[in-house]
Amino acid sequence: MNQSIFLPLESFALVKSRRPFAPWHADTEPRWVAQIRNMRLFDVDDKDVARLSAQLVVEHNVHPGRPSLWESGYEPEHGNVCKVQGKKTFCLQHNRWVDERGNLHNDKAPALISGQRERYYLHGVPVEDPKFITTPIEQIDAGRILGITNVDLRREMMRRKGIEQFLTELFHRVIDKRGNYELLQIVLGENIRQFGTYLKMLNPSIGVWHMEGVPNDIRTVDEALLWRNNGWFVDADKIT
Repeated sequence: MNQSIFLPLESFALVKSRRPFAPWHADTEPRWVAQIRNMRLFDVDDKDVARLSAQLVVEHNVHPGRPSLWESGYEPEHGNVCKVQGKKTFCLQHNRWVDERGNLHNDKAPALISGQRERYYLHGVPVEDPKFITTPIEQIDAGRILGITNVDLRREMMRRKGIEQFLTELFHRVIDKRGNYELLQIVLGENIRQFGTYLKMLNPSIGVWHMEGVPNDIRTVDEALLWRNNGWFVDADKIT
């Protein structure tokens, strides 16, 4: 019978798995498992790695690896992310919060807490800056959200604020509309001559509105979709 050992994130990441795990499948494992497995601990410095490695060898007689989680597996009997060495099963000691689809998610606090580490997620999207979560959403300016370069994070922050409230805070006009698409011109800053053109659209798979920037010389939804799809097509669902 395997001995179960629970470790905080840093130590767990260093344990080198001695058993190959099957690749992640959405129908057999929760979404949060893959999201934890994809974490990289870039902020672990060499001194901490050396200290934790020595501690693992002395206390648990295990072989440390590199600070990643990708080779871990999901153990249904533990309901956790685990690694196996010989007769020892190492599991991640943590608290987690997930949404209705099983994604790591918490719009008010960390979605994952393990040891001294806190990780922030919105519906499975990693949030590097905790202020996007810990700051009340009404205090986060819509212009700041619009400036987020990560498309997924920008979408989730718009979801958190609500698309109507988001647009209420920005001077804008609709220059074209078709179905669930709108082409908007939005004033950027205080100068009305400084504007950006954005395609507002509905993501049907998750029912969330989001916006993507397009060149300012685009004037129709069809032109925006064609540009977004690299000139190949306008509507993907009409391709046969």
